[in-house]
Parts: sequence; C-alpha cells; structure tokens
Amino acid sequence: MKFDIDKLYDGFCKYDYKKEMTNLSTNFGVTNNFTSKLIWNNWYKKSKYEFELWIWRLMISPLDKNEIVKILGTYELATNFINFLEEKNVLNHINNKFFIKNEIYKLEKNIDMDNSIFADNDFSLGQMHTTIDSTKKRAKKIAEILPPWRYRIMFLGDDDFTSIALKKLLRNYNVSVVDADTRIVNTINETLYEEVAEVYDIRYKAPEVWRNQYSAVHCDPFDSSGGLQIWLIFINQVLTGNLGDIIFMNLGIERIGKRRFHFLIEYLQKLGFVLIELNKNFSSYYSEEEFMTTDLCIFVRAFSKDKLFLQPQIYLDFHRKN
Repeated sequence: MKFDIDKLYDGFCKYDYKKEMTNLSTNFGVTNNFTSKLIWNNWYKKSKYEFELWIWRLMISPLDKNEIVKILGTYELATNFINFLEEKNVLNHINNKFFIKNEIYKLEKNIDMDNSIFADNDFSLGQMHTTIDSTKKRAKKIAEILPPWRYRIMFLGDDDFTSIALKKLLRNYNVSVVDADTRIVNTINETLYEEVAEVYDIRYKAPEVWRNQYSAVHCDPFDSSGGLQIWLIFINQVLTGNLGDIIFMNLGIERIGKRRFHFLIEYLQKLGFVLIELNKNFSSYYSEEEFMTTDLCIFVRAFSKDKLFLQPQIYLDFHRKN
C-alpha cells in the first residue's frame, strides 16, 4: 500500500463527520454541536476495522457503486467514502468499477490442494475433516473478511488444513495453529515450510505467550456443551480484546438446537461481539458412517461494554430522509 491506513482512516472520519453534521443541520434541524457529535460518535462513526475491510475489498476485487453501497449499507455513506478516496488519489476506476491498486497482497486464483493431504480421522480426538472443497471455501471466506496487514489468526484445531489453504491463497497472512494431533501439526509445518503449528491441548489455559495476541480465531468446536465451553474459554484468552476481533466458528446450528445457539450469541454479545454473517451448510463432511454439514458463523467484536451507549429512542438515522 502506498498510503498510511491510520491517517487515511482518521481523515475519513473527519470528512464523514463534517458531511453528516451538515446533513443533520439541514435535514433534521439538529444544531446543538454536543448533541450531534454524541449521536455521531455513538451511533454512526465507523470503526477502523470496518474502514480497513472496505479498503481491502476494493484491493482484491473491482466494485461498482451499487456493490459498494451494499457493503457499506447506505448510498450516502458509500458516496462519502468514494469521494474521500478520490480526493486523496487512492481510488481508481475503469468501466464504472472502482478499485485500489494492490501491489503487495496478491490472492492466488487457485488453491493447490487435494484430498491426499488429509490424515485418517482420529475419532478419539473428535476429528472429522471436511471435504477439500469446503477447506478451500473457508480459506476464501477468511481472506474476504481479514485485511492481511491487520490480523494475526489462530486456528484452534485444524484437521481440515484451512490454515494451509489460507497461506496458499496469500502467503502474507500471519497464522498460528494449535492441535492435539502430532500428525496434523507436522503436516502443516512441513507443507508451509514454517513452524506455525504446535501440539497443544486447549483444555488447558493458554500460555502467557499467546494471551491477548490474536485478533482472529478459526475453530470447528465439539458440539457438546462442555466441548463448546472449552473453545469459548480459550478463544477469550487468546483474542486481543480490542474492537475488530473476529471469530470464525463452524457449528451445526440445527444439530445443537436454536435455543443453545441463542445462548451462544447471548454469551458472545456480553463480550461485545455481534454476528455479522451466518453461512448455512457452508462446510461438508463425509465419513463411512455419515454425511453432515456445518454453518459458518462470523462474529466481530463491535462494541466495548464500558462504552457509553445511547438508548434506541434517541437514535437518529442520518441517511433515511425520505
């Protein structure tokens, strides 16, 4: 990147704030600067993670304005975003498609992996690996969501070798893997020619060296309540605790039941997470005994519990004037 992402984000916040304050005054009659700034900061100001994701999406694929509106949520916000980037000479466009020149992070078109990489499932460890197509789909979804300059991602168990697929897709990703199976760890390290994986049992507390060091985790946890609890405790130990932390969690929602899924969401909400994507039947698994699928749930830490929140009744939507 030939721009400072931090300065760009700060500049966009100032630009968007100025535009929206004019909108508040002109269209809604809000003239009190304290009130309008409070509304904007608490309800509308976009996080740095969101901004970086928008930049990343324009780096990996040209988008027309309607596609940008869909990602950002409103026409006015998308217009502010496009106009700001054009003013900063960051944005390019050809044939009504907008893009940001990307000279560093080049995603591979194809992931060179096949079924021969998989080890036999060790059911004593709860293993049941996905199909190779599902492994590649997971890697591509992670790459769509995670700007590589921002995130360190830890895979909590990886008999599906999604970490390998992600690194084959883009070598720049900073990945770590913990798995209880020596075969899995050795395969990952040997394939990637890096010591990114190590043997560890996540039933034990995370070592200090891992605590609060990762901004993203990927997991395919046991469906049992006890098993899911083990993963959640470990996840909370290794994530940074900052806004923008992401959890990629593969679950069979119908299998665990909607009530338990509700309690999972409620628990994560207390930690500041919101569900941003639910991809039904995203991964497929085969064994001699059964075929099953899991859903990919993507959670992002969107708020801090100590942040001041306005009540819904004093929320003011800037962008719905009509």
